[in-house]
Amino acid sequence: LDRLLAEATRSHADLAIALDPDADRLAAAVPTGSDDWRVLTGDELGAVLCADRLAHHRTGPQDLVASTFVSSQLVPAMCAAAGAQHVETATGFKWLCRPALEDPALHQLMLYEEALGYGIGPTARDKDGVAAARCLVAAVAGLRSEGRTVLQLLDELSLRHGAHVTLNGSLPRPPGLDAEELLARLLDPTRPTLAGVAVVERDRPAADTARLRLADRTRVLLRPSGTEPKLKYYLEAVEPAVDGVDAARHRAGSRLDEVRNAVLARIQGT
Repeated sequence: LDRLLAEATRSHADLAIALDPDADRLAAAVPTGSDDWRVLTGDELGAVLCADRLAHHRTGPQDLVASTFVSSQLVPAMCAAAGAQHVETATGFKWLCRPALEDPALHQLMLYEEALGYGIGPTARDKDGVAAARCLVAAVAGLRSEGRTVLQLLDELSLRHGAHVTLNGSLPRPPGLDAEELLARLLDPTRPTLAGVAVVERDRPAADTARLRLADRTRVLLRPSGTEPKLKYYLEAVEPAVDGVDAARHRAGSRLDEVRNAVLARIQGT
């Protein structure tokens, strides 16, 4: 993105977009107002696209948005507030497209996964970076016509639904242990807390995925990589923005640092 952002700065652009070589994934960055750029996470971009779809492309109570188990909880909250249907699926567009295929009465607005994959509109069956880019450009133009920016929209969503902060990463799989044993360590029912907070739910949303929900709305997911000997973790903390968005995001980020350390320790058997 370095050359892209340099050109975007030179031309005073409102938006910088990039596609991967086969154009199925979309990345985007927006100006911060100080000759700097903020690259949006996959979940932030999903929230921006979802806000536009909910605002301008709804047709009725059968409107559907689907996202994956490892994606942010912000889009489900947005759908609930708007009266739209939301479905969580396993990772991959072969799963994301199924709810609308199985129920033709549903009007599919969008599909998304946090790894920069987006499907736009009722006929989407796979991720399409070009269609997502067109939708994003229209959304940014609409915000600009109202005197608003993407960053302001994200702040508004945090004020309305809480600051949703994510922390995703991977770690090498400890030698001599298979993925199933490592997932079982995370879900260990004899350990009622994680990072000092009570575990209120533990489940397996997919065969290869373990999930914990904590009493403070923190969510932890763990699954093995499909291509490397690694484990992937997906963490999210939600903080009400009662004292401002920045303060809420800071609290959530600090909380996720603690949770990540606790997850890594548990996986390593301590």
